[in-house]
Amino acid sequence: MLYVKNGHVLEIGQKIRVYRNLHTGTFSIQDLKTRIVIAHGDGFILHDVDFKVYKKGQERVRNTLQKRVHAYVIGTYSDEECNLTSEYSPIFYDPYKTDYFVELKSFNPVHKSDLCLCLNNRCYIK
Repeated sequence: MLYVKNGHVLEIGQKIRVYRNLHTGTFSIQDLKTRIVIAHGDGFILHDVDFKVYKKGQERVRNTLQKRVHAYVIGTYSDEECNLTSEYSPIFYDPYKTDYFVELKSFNPVHKSDLCLCLNNRCYIK
């Protein structure tokens, strides 16, 4: 489900940037151009996805041991309909364990994907 903030729009085909919001337990969705948070959600699909970790932010987190947003899933908003099947592989990023997003099972790095399912505070690629 998506919660679009008052006065903002989230449309299919819109380029967005997503990060896990540790305060709300959902994903925060930013418009890619303005970097303004336009929505929060716990289930949606992105296409043509890049997984970006900003190194300066990562270093700061590691040095200060304080959490701050520095890793994003960037893609094209596709849909709210989310069905997790065995075709999807879970991925994750932990600034203390990995330098970038990785597949959970193999720890292989993930930089791009055709499709990313963001569901219940986790990301899955197909």
